[in-house]
Amino acid sequence: MDNPYAAHLRATDLDRTKVASVIDRAYAEGQLNSLEHDERVSAAMTAATRGDLLELIKDLQVERPEFSAPEKKANPLIPSQNPATGLIVVIVAVVTLVVVAAVVMLVGRSGSDSPDPAPATPAVSETPAEVSEDQPAESESAVSTAVPAEDAGGTGEEPGDTTPKISVYEMETTIRGDYLNDRGHIPEYVTCPDALDVELGAAVECSVGDHGALFPATVTVIGVDLPNVTYNVSITGVW
Repeated sequence: MDNPYAAHLRATDLDRTKVASVIDRAYAEGQLNSLEHDERVSAAMTAATRGDLLELIKDLQVERPEFSAPEKKANPLIPSQNPATGLIVVIVAVVTLVVVAAVVMLVGRSGSDSPDPAPATPAVSETPAEVSEDQPAESESAVSTAVPAEDAGGTGEEPGDTTPKISVYEMETTIRGDYLNDRGHIPEYVTCPDALDVELGAAVECSVGDHGALFPATVTVIGVDLPNVTYNVSITGVW
């Protein structure tokens, strides 16, 4: 155990109080006069070390105060030098390395065993196939409003006929648009003989003239949900 009276030990407030009490007792016993008492008490209360305190009472016939033993400083944690502990650390490190190596091998193997990527599906062209000879080219058109008979622009209708019809103008305009989409240019002319009754299955034969060739075009009503009408345009000819 460390010597509690070692001169280099720093004094505490409790140490200073104990020494001041010893000086008071010496004064009470007549060992000190009042001036000496005051000087020594004042010096005791400002002493820095236990050696300074003991110096103030070394000539007095009194018992030394009981100083507490200095607290032993805790040693910093030092790794155990036990060979068994070192062996355990080595084993743990080796096991960790083995596990890491196994994981790396498994990952590499799974990557090499993975199936080859499926071949890319060839792109399918959305360009419509070229129409072969004598094959009709068809298109479907929708009319949002029905045309009264008197506005149809056709011929051979009775004056009082109010049957909804698709006008000649409407059909010819649709045929021109379909021909433009199919051939890249509008025909020289389109002729429809009459307006088309808005009845499911009703049809009319029109003609398309272009560069000296004449192509038949059939307009057929395929859907009726008034006021909406759906009809099909089929242009037949040599392409």
